[in-house]
Amino acid sequence: MENQKDGKTVNQAQQLSPNHIAVIFHSTLFGYEDAVQDLLGLGADAVIPYVVQRMAPMLAREGIVIVDRNCTAVENMAKIVRFFNNQSLLSGFSISKASNDSYKLEIKRCMFACSGIHDEVRPNTKCPYSLIVAALLSSVELKNGRPAFTVTSCSFTKEGISAELRPASVSVLLNV
Repeated sequence: MENQKDGKTVNQAQQLSPNHIAVIFHSTLFGYEDAVQDLLGLGADAVIPYVVQRMAPMLAREGIVIVDRNCTAVENMAKIVRFFNNQSLLSGFSISKASNDSYKLEIKRCMFACSGIHDEVRPNTKCPYSLIVAALLSSVELKNGRPAFTVTSCSFTKEGISAELRPASVSVLLNV
């Protein structure tokens, strides 16, 4: 059975591709963030470390082990950059030091951004890739069983994102 949408034929028996899974992941996360913002207002960012905390062991369980406990955060960031720059969905992926305690994550070109999805995100929404980076870093640098890093801000552009990663702390989580 086939459906016609926007001039494209979709076969219902077709397997989900990595692109389909990524679209589902993006839309689920964006919808979840919208709901939490509606319920909690500005306190919604306090939920992000829990997402990161839950994601880190799941990535490891699936064999997505990019970082190494024996490396520094900077060395692990370099590994993450190499990994994401080898993915077909992204290009221009970089992480740089922004201040003494923060890092800037940039994605120059993301296929989801180019498809127009960023036109639909609300303020204070976090990019799923920025959460994956925070989860990867936190998987080797947990503090008291909590994620070591969180995403404190994310700016969406027509083709990519710019996000800030900071060590997770109560003041950062509550935007104080």
